[in-house]
Amino acid sequence: MVVTVIIGSYAFFQRNVAVTQRIRAEKQTTLAKEAQDKAERQAELARRGFFNIQLAGAYRIWQRDPRKALELFEDATTAPPDLRDFTWAYLNKLSKRSHTTLRAHTGMVSSIAFSPDGNTLASASYDGTIKLWDAETGQERTTLRGHTDIVEPVVFSPDGKTLASASEDKTIKLWNIDFDQKNTTLTGHVDVVGSVAFSPDGKTLASASSDGTIKLWDVETGQERNTLTGHFGSVVSVAFSPDGKTLASASYERNKDKTIRLWDAETGQARTTLTGHAGPLHCVAYSPDGKTLASGSSKGTIILWDAETGQERATLRDQTGAAVSVAFSPDGKTLASTSYDSTIILRDAINGQERGTLTGHTSPVISVAFSPDGKILASGSYDGTIMLWEAERSDVDKGIE
Repeated sequence: MVVTVIIGSYAFFQRNVAVTQRIRAEKQTTLAKEAQDKAERQAELARRGFFNIQLAGAYRIWQRDPRKALELFEDATTAPPDLRDFTWAYLNKLSKRSHTTLRAHTGMVSSIAFSPDGNTLASASYDGTIKLWDAETGQERTTLRGHTDIVEPVVFSPDGKTLASASEDKTIKLWNIDFDQKNTTLTGHVDVVGSVAFSPDGKTLASASSDGTIKLWDVETGQERNTLTGHFGSVVSVAFSPDGKTLASASYERNKDKTIRLWDAETGQARTTLTGHAGPLHCVAYSPDGKTLASGSSKGTIILWDAETGQERATLRDQTGAAVSVAFSPDGKTLASTSYDSTIILRDAINGQERGTLTGHTSPVISVAFSPDGKILASGSYDGTIMLWEAERSDVDKGIE
């Protein structure tokens, strides 16, 4: 009986040892699993952290070379598919917006304009030249020389046969596009000519000058038709309404004149004066349907006006630097504006809601223009470059190959 008890006690002891060992083994397994899970989590955090560093590096590259950045964003090593989050999607889409960068000017780019058929892009520069580019390939076609100082604005006539340019040499030139260097010089202003605009029928050219006047010229003869006076400072921008009946002008004078004036384009008589900007004006532009007039000021504000009544519709205050250029898309749905903060902002032209910001220039962006088909947005900057972007689409942003 004693033997039976001893054997039973030993068996009980063995079972307890086995249970203890099993519990210890299970605990060790759990600890090992927890350690493995922790290591995997740390490895994943490190991997994601490295991915974020890669994204930041690719973004910095995008500011200089969008095409190279796009390669990095779509590279499986740099951007593993399983880590591609919202930030990756945003930056990848942003990089696809840029088409190319044109770099032939040796000075700051002051103005850009598309030809009516969209095949040619003209650019003016502080280097005193005008360049004509193939808008599709980005290849330089020719360089126009003739001005003796900084070239400010360039604009094509409605039929695309004439390019008007104006300069700090106080002259305006009308270039025959079919004969590169053939031009007519218009003289009459006594100070810098900062803006020119063709009437919709192409028969009249309006010019604005720092001498405080606006002149209307007969394009065919080159003769001055009229001089409009009324601003109390430099006139920096002019724009014809789409029906050609009204000419809008904007003044840049800190203490004397911060107004927009609307003139009868036929008679030259002043119709009304629009006030509302707190700072000097930089630009004015009509919407394609002629119902809205947009103006930008040195305070970074853009005002949308009812072109018929002169009433202010909306004031946009998102720009962090002076709003120096504005342009409506051909369908009138998008308003692009440029700034001294080196950005381009795209907005809904009806309600002013911001749609996106394009960054890439390294100096103030001075000019912006949509191609006639609305597919490309061109920007010119003091960094000496011109950038071509794919304009905002309602469905998806795709890079231009």
